[in-house]
Amino acid sequence: MLVGAAWAAPVTLGAAGGLQATLVGDGPADSRLAAAGSNPPGHFLHPLQTASGKILTELYPADHIHHRGLFWGWRQVLLNGKPIANNWLMQGMRIHQTSAVTSADGGVTSTAMWRVDGKDILEERLTARIESNRLDMQVELRPKVPGLSLGGSSDAKEYGGVSLRLVQSDRLNFESGGKQVLATVGPVDAGRSMRMTWDAGVDAPATSVTLSCTVDGKPITRWILRRETSMQNCVWPGRSPMLLSMREPVKLGATLLVEP
Repeated sequence: MLVGAAWAAPVTLGAAGGLQATLVGDGPADSRLAAAGSNPPGHFLHPLQTASGKILTELYPADHIHHRGLFWGWRQVLLNGKPIANNWLMQGMRIHQTSAVTSADGGVTSTAMWRVDGKDILEERLTARIESNRLDMQVELRPKVPGLSLGGSSDAKEYGGVSLRLVQSDRLNFESGGKQVLATVGPVDAGRSMRMTWDAGVDAPATSVTLSCTVDGKPITRWILRRETSMQNCVWPGRSPMLLSMREPVKLGATLLVEP
């Protein structure tokens, strides 16, 4: 079904009795965003909620106003080596959804453009589908201009790429490959998936949330983990910016598995 004239209207994935997620084409305005010098983001998933209706994600939390559910973003957006925008903080740019098509199995294919100084510089093509308690998605990044590069934060933290803002993130524990992983300031190398659980005694929305990510089909095994009010991140490409090809899009994949 073509969403047509209501392209910016939210689209809900999944069905009752399983995981559900809402694709937000154009993020709602917020006075706190404006005060921070940020534009409303777009093209992210929020809320994610369990079969019982418990909300897993947060939108525009006071501690990090730019966090937005399950999202993907980069602090460094460069053209011919010069910074032109900040996609993480949504400064110097806007995202506008251009189309959304839902499928009979509850999936969605959606496109959005990054606009800087009135010019579209990159197209995102998102495909996402939920089956039971599993979300699979892929984001293709297609530059519209040559010389476009993306990079994570330019400091030791290096965060950038697919990110997840869970509720009560300051009470999270992390496990990969059956081993505990400790949150640190910078990236940690671990397995291809990260299982997140809440402390005992917390009114948690789920038993666990497991995230895994890929880039061009290859597992991402570097992680930014935060046991504080913040997001969790599959690190790509890191501190050093990556020049995007005009011939082949970068394909970022993510799978989210929720144990109710």
